[in-house]
Amino acid sequence: MISAEDSKTNLSVATTATEISDPTRLIAQPLVSIIMLTYNHEKYLQQAIESVLMQDTQFGYELLIGEDCSTDGTLSVCLDYQRKHPETIRVLHGNRNVGAQHNCLRALAKARGKYYAFCEGDDYWTERQKLQMQVEYLLQHKDCVLSFHNALTYAEYRPAPPTPFLKTMPSRISIEEFILKDWFVPTASIVCDYYRMTPFPKEAGSFPSLDLALLILLAANGLVHYVHQNMSVYRQTICGATHQIVRQGNTRIEHCNAFIRMLEALDATLGYKYHGLFRQRIMRTCHAQNYYKLRYNYQITPITLYGSLSMVFDRILKRNKIA
Repeated sequence: MISAEDSKTNLSVATTATEISDPTRLIAQPLVSIIMLTYNHEKYLQQAIESVLMQDTQFGYELLIGEDCSTDGTLSVCLDYQRKHPETIRVLHGNRNVGAQHNCLRALAKARGKYYAFCEGDDYWTERQKLQMQVEYLLQHKDCVLSFHNALTYAEYRPAPPTPFLKTMPSRISIEEFILKDWFVPTASIVCDYYRMTPFPKEAGSFPSLDLALLILLAANGLVHYVHQNMSVYRQTICGATHQIVRQGNTRIEHCNAFIRMLEALDATLGYKYHGLFRQRIMRTCHAQNYYKLRYNYQITPITLYGSLSMVFDRILKRNKIA
């Protein structure tokens, strides 16, 4: 097992931030650190924080809120809750916006728990026993490094009731599935044994999907357990990062480039042990990128045509459950 110091060696980038907390009243040794990243979440944040504070646990936990220089009243909400719950809440904020990845890295670097859980400022938990159940499982199953569960997806810009994030999923997940499959883990469902994770590479601050990197680096060191119960809500907003990527063609192309660089960095970090799997995912991402080039930039070349056909064929296979 790697040490706490080793696991945070590469988290020094953008860790400079002001911490608002009361050391004289904070819980001394929290078993769990809950990381809540927030930016312009003023109208959602109260629900997110309350869903953490309602947790019924037999252990102590801290809520570490990473506030990324919001332009609305988000910081005021954070500070108000910190004053009301000084034994639990710590607030980190800087004098400039650093982006989701660096905001997450500096929060991870400051967290004190053995286990880490996540709940972004526009999501929320719905089950009072969620944290207790997941941590208890990890404590009882030493071969397991990560627990996650199903969630409800709520798109606030679409008049429809919430729907399950996942339809079906085996109870044990391998690293192969994290590398090859599209995103299938609601971030607010993650509880992990952070100190058993392979440390982030130095490029982590530029990763387009830090949560996927976290999952892969965890799964390389143990088993992953899935709970089919819905215990959180994943809120999709018009201002959300995923929604913005989907709306803009050039952003999708740039995202593919960054995603490929992330996969290459993770492959190297894991000593090329899963090189074949990473190459498959990189190739699929290249096909997607060529499809977007054809669709948005009208680059009609043999490469973009081949990539587009490959991407469409891959989606047809998935739809028919062949792949």
